[in-house]
Amino acid sequence: MRRPLSVVLAAAVATLAAAVPAGASVGAQYGIQDDAWLMDGPGTLEDRVAILERIGVKLVRVTLRWDEVAPREPSDARDPADPAYDWGAYATLLDTLHADRITTLVTLYGSPAWANGGHGSNRLPESGAGNFAYAASKEFPWVRLWTAWNEPNNRTFSIPVSPALYVRRVLNPVYVALHDADDANRVAGGVTSPRRLRVGCRRPYSRPACAPPTRGSMRTRRTRIRARPTRPPFARRAPAGTGRWRGFPRSARRSRATSGRSRCD
Repeated sequence: MRRPLSVVLAAAVATLAAAVPAGASVGAQYGIQDDAWLMDGPGTLEDRVAILERIGVKLVRVTLRWDEVAPREPSDARDPADPAYDWGAYATLLDTLHADRITTLVTLYGSPAWANGGHGSNRLPESGAGNFAYAASKEFPWVRLWTAWNEPNNRTFSIPVSPALYVRRVLNPVYVALHDADDANRVAGGVTSPRRLRVGCRRPYSRPACAPPTRGSMRTRRTRIRARPTRPPFARRAPAGTGRWRGFPRSARRSRATSGRSRCD
């Protein structure tokens, strides 16, 4: 969940950018995500945020872990002051980013065991996601950009991988709750993994992630990958002399002996 410092080119950010005021840019917004570095990196938090300011970062994506903020069930889940909530390090981070006028895109993720039948944090919650979203919005009223869950088409982050369950248990209740908390909130869903995965629900390149949407399901984003890796991901070298890779779509295989690199479209 906590990834190396990198530029976030999420489709969700581009979608949310469409809601900017008249006269401002309506293009994609660019920022970074590195929860581990921001929360636990070297030096103080103020030092790390100062680095963001020096390199011109104006947008940061932060994952707000429901299971860490609410390890036990709150009595009043919509009240951010409920004793069961421990905003702790997340409050410190978001407060600091806000004080330095860095816009934050908050991703709500990780269901606590009491909300998902006693399973791990990647299990889709049975209930409660909307109440947590409402409390988070009230706790951080300056946050206006939100996404519901992370990569729900990937079993690393979502069990089961089900567009219908994701929409019913996460996206719909979070969307309604955040707009109930503040009409200014902008909410995006999906945030699907764009890569070909061994686990999860990802069809080969240029096709919709997961199965075709049914009534009430999310419309997963369409991703086209135009990369030229020297070695295709998740591939194994074929027998010597064949010049091909196993475990890769046949239409995308190229002989290194002739092309020198592989192309995947």
